[in-house]
Amino acid sequence: MEISWPLIVIGCISGIALIWFIRFVTTPKYPYVHRDILSIAELRFFTVLKTLIPDDLYLSVKPRLGDLIDVEQIIKDKDAGWIRNYGAATWSKHIDFVIFDVETAEVILCIELDDASHNRAENKARDIFKNKALKAAEIPLLRIKVAHRYAPQTLQKKIEAYF
Repeated sequence: MEISWPLIVIGCISGIALIWFIRFVTTPKYPYVHRDILSIAELRFFTVLKTLIPDDLYLSVKPRLGDLIDVEQIIKDKDAGWIRNYGAATWSKHIDFVIFDVETAEVILCIELDDASHNRAENKARDIFKNKALKAAEIPLLRIKVAHRYAPQTLQKKIEAYF
């Protein structure tokens, strides 16, 4: 039996074309779906917190850590890979809530809402990094345990020291 090389080549090209069609034409290029910006627990906290913020301060939800802190210029000047070494660590994390001055945009207080997921090893390491990075940048961080309800007076006492 003689091998028909032209048929084999045509078969291979057809197979590759079919795989390409299935992968790139029939699969959505943007497989994204809607996601609420706050979880139910975060929304409960936010609902109370927003009532406690003075009029001259604003409340932001989930900014990236890299929006709040930067790498020292001396590091940027010395280390061409600073974005990989230091910057990436800040751009891949967020802070749950940030209270800032409406006139100056100065960060007054960062708040992290800690649920049971913060007990996992990888999340503990992330939390330690956030704690140390914000401390180095001299930005206060308040950690609040997730609760089903938040007493406004208790929460007010915790945050008012920073205003």
